[in-house]
Amino acid sequence: MAVVHEIIAVAPNTPVTDVASVKGAIVAAIDSAWFVGGHPLAGASTSGPEGALPGLFDGRPWVTCPRQRANGASRAAVSALIDICGAREVIMSADEHDRGVAVTSHAVQVVASAIAAQWGQLPGAAVEARGRAFDEILRLAGSDPLLWQEILSANSGAVSHVLLQLADTLTEVADSLTSGDASTAARLIADGNEAAQQ
Repeated sequence: MAVVHEIIAVAPNTPVTDVASVKGAIVAAIDSAWFVGGHPLAGASTSGPEGALPGLFDGRPWVTCPRQRANGASRAAVSALIDICGAREVIMSADEHDRGVAVTSHAVQVVASAIAAQWGQLPGAAVEARGRAFDEILRLAGSDPLLWQEILSANSGAVSHVLLQLADTLTEVADSLTSGDASTAARLIADGNEAAQQ
């Protein structure tokens, strides 16, 4: 956030954007017509230059959260950058973004890390009983914990809400399975299936 303020101070009439994973605080703090908050949803578990891959942004959503006072030139410049990278722009408010990524990214990271920790406690050859889907979970679990501490702290309210709802759902499923009844789990899987078809 400090870097954005410095850029605006040095070049006040220059379009500026950011790529932070949480938008609420930075969009509220940067009161400039030349700033458009952004978040490309195309990352990998590897950060820095090592995470740069050909086609990384191709077809991926790149959220922008322009404030009402953002001018046309700044919005056009950020849109052009997104187009050059091969991504597709998705415009929404900072609050919508933060509530969305709490479900699609931040809670997913916490759950993936929790499952990977369970996997790490399996005995012997049991760790090899995994399919491709679990390899993706392990990829997520390999993320930088200090980076994720910052992200989760910045979006703590939205993420905690999602995790508490998820905990309630999983408790219902676990209680049902404890009694030998898988119908609650089946309903959850059916609900997830329906959502995935949308």
